[in-house]
Amino acid sequence: ICQGQAIGVQNNLQGGAFFSNNIFTVQLSNASGSFASPIVIGVDTTPVAGSINCIIPANTPAGNAYRVRVLSSHPAAISPISNTNITIAAISPPPTVSISVSPQGSVLMGTSVTFTATVTNGGTTPQYQWRKNGGNINGATNSSYTTTTLVSGDVLDVIVTSALLCAQPMLDTSNAIIMSIITGV
Repeated sequence: ICQGQAIGVQNNLQGGAFFSNNIFTVQLSNASGSFASPIVIGVDTTPVAGSINCIIPANTPAGNAYRVRVLSSHPAAISPISNTNITIAAISPPPTVSISVSPQGSVLMGTSVTFTATVTNGGTTPQYQWRKNGGNINGATNSSYTTTTLVSGDVLDVIVTSALLCAQPMLDTSNAIIMSIITGV
């Protein structure tokens, strides 16, 4: 779960009917699982148990032992504390990508041309989708793309999806390269 992320918390309070003026409140523990100073992350005024929409505050410290619980107001009740630790991760920097081409400049039609992506903040295994003239190239999902079928004016770029947990945003589109292809004389 990322800082600032919306989540659903299952209301597991039992015990029959809740009054129409009941308010369910979802509380988040601190990073060590203590509810000494809980943070309210969601409220629901529906008088039945179900999923409650919550938001992890953007300033929540990263940690891996958070817990949640649900409280009701009418009748007053507190759910059991979640028995699974929740990991909250810090927002990661967004990926950035640029591409280069080899050979550079004008090339003869049919020449093998290789485009190479250079990614920053992509994690260890970012995903790639190469595009030509704005459309995805089937199967072109590696950090480089080689082709011999370009025509003059083709525009190539790549979209990269970060592998880093909680990158905001997750995607970046590279610079575009416009090809100049020379036909045989």
